[in-house]
Amino acid sequence: MVRIKHTTELTLAELTLQKERLQSQITDLNKELLRVERRINEIRAHQWADKNKTKITKKNQMEAIHWAMIENVLTHQHRPHKTKQIYEIIFTHNPSLNYNTFRSYLHKFKERSLLRQDKNGGWHLSG
Repeated sequence: MVRIKHTTELTLAELTLQKERLQSQITDLNKELLRVERRINEIRAHQWADKNKTKITKKNQMEAIHWAMIENVLTHQHRPHKTKQIYEIIFTHNPSLNYNTFRSYLHKFKERSLLRQDKNGGWHLSG
């Protein structure tokens, strides 16, 4: 970890170098965080598959991962969320997720009785 000197004698070049080192460390930490989040989602996808007595295939892998993410949001927020609110949370972890694809996942999960929607449009876990 880079320690910033607390003296007025630092030159502009030294401060710039310290800033670059810190930015590099932040970039590395963000990459590691993303790897850990992906691994967590893979584990959740396998838990989903076990719970639904199915195997993870290329076809259902993304559905399983998104179910795990939706379940995580609704479990940890302790309140119903509207479609867009859930999407915005998940989008931060998966920016390639299309909003319409996401909506189709919600409705598939509703058809399977994994989710229910209240009269105000808020989503809840079933059961």
